[in-house]
Amino acid sequence: MLLKDFMRFRIMLEITGHWYSYDLKTNQKYLMFLQLLRLLYLMVILIANIYSIYLKGLKESLKGFGVYFPMATMCIVCAILIAIKRNNMKNALINLNDIIKNHKEKWENDIFNEDTKILWKIIWMITVFFIMFFMVYTPIPLVTDVILYNFNIYNGAPVNLPQALQGYMEDPPQRNFNYYFLIFISAFWVVLGMLNYLGNITSICVFVVYLKVEMKIIQRKLISLKNVNSNKKEIYEKKLIEIIKGYLLIKR
Repeated sequence: MLLKDFMRFRIMLEITGHWYSYDLKTNQKYLMFLQLLRLLYLMVILIANIYSIYLKGLKESLKGFGVYFPMATMCIVCAILIAIKRNNMKNALINLNDIIKNHKEKWENDIFNEDTKILWKIIWMITVFFIMFFMVYTPIPLVTDVILYNFNIYNGAPVNLPQALQGYMEDPPQRNFNYYFLIFISAFWVVLGMLNYLGNITSICVFVVYLKVEMKIIQRKLISLKNVNSNKKEIYEKKLIEIIKGYLLIKR
């Protein structure tokens, strides 16, 4: 059974599209399908963005929507690599969970709680930043434009920032179904891409911080070996060997 922190981490991986370890013999197969569908969507939008660059020309596209190409490429490459290495991700999570679960002494849990508490605060701050960035980039300009236009305050070109599929809009853009549809699917792609990137950051931070916690605990145990009798020393040494074996499993 996963500890609370690791359960939270697994849920985060599911939300960000980095978790594929579902039981395909149960209703979880639909969750697996949704994760693969997310991957396909990221790939389709990348191809559409590349084609729009071809249609408009490199020079013209670099004025706006062309900047999405490197970001979209990085996003889909990371997503595919994680999908390929999904079993490694699952095994690393389970093995690290088992190691942390073996902490029985109060000082071990104190070290763990102190370091991980800061970690999750940072992850929460990054998440809030991503949400605010998205709101300022697409929904707020879109809603502002709708209000200004419908109240006859502003009748010029639509107020928006560069979108991934802007190359398929009319020039200049017109407020019609095609315009709002392209805005919507571009914004949805941005949400999935941001979630993917958030998953990357979270994964790196969690594994680095939790391994750092274990290194601190091992260091303290090694120092304490100097002050214990021979019988207890043997027990400590066995426990340290078990921990090191656990890390070797994580590496695999």
